[in-house]
Amino acid sequence: LPNEAGVPLLEREVDMLRKIGNEVKRCWFGDAQGDISRSYGTKGAGYLGHKIWRHMQERASEECHLRFIEFSCHDTTMSALATHLGIQINEIGFGAFFCFELHENEKGEHFVKFFYNKFPAKGASSYENLKCLELPLGRAERLLAD
Repeated sequence: LPNEAGVPLLEREVDMLRKIGNEVKRCWFGDAQGDISRSYGTKGAGYLGHKIWRHMQERASEECHLRFIEFSCHDTTMSALATHLGIQINEIGFGAFFCFELHENEKGEHFVKFFYNKFPAKGASSYENLKCLELPLGRAERLLAD
């Protein structure tokens, strides 16, 4: 890791810098008091959140027949969207992604399952313990995606 003095960093120092960077990313769009409604997440990803919701709503009401839609974004946008949704993530690795799945229960009511994979580049093992939340997030205060 380059630095001004050219001093090689120990592995534990590199790990510490990575953890600091992850914490900075986690806080990019959050409100200091944890109030989602006052966070920059709404401003930073409100349109994207609305677009995802609109596609889900149109599919649920059979106005759209697309079965899969993919969006691509940078880690800053992922941080903003997570804050907007009230989801707290602690790391964003290369290729990290959110997955929103539309489901219908026996009563015909629709709900969305949310998944987060922070390190898909690790291969199959990164999919083994994915946590799932049902949106909206009224049932859980936040998701700490370990």
